[in-house]
Amino acid sequence: MSRTIEDVLAYTIAGMAFSDQRQAYLERA
Repeated sequence: MSRTIEDVLAYTIAGMAFSDQRQAYLERA
């Protein structure tokens, strides 16, 4: 099972976006 650079970057960017949304939601609540 190998991961390409694109897969890793996409996963990392998605994770950061999710964290940003969750943080904004917690601050708004």
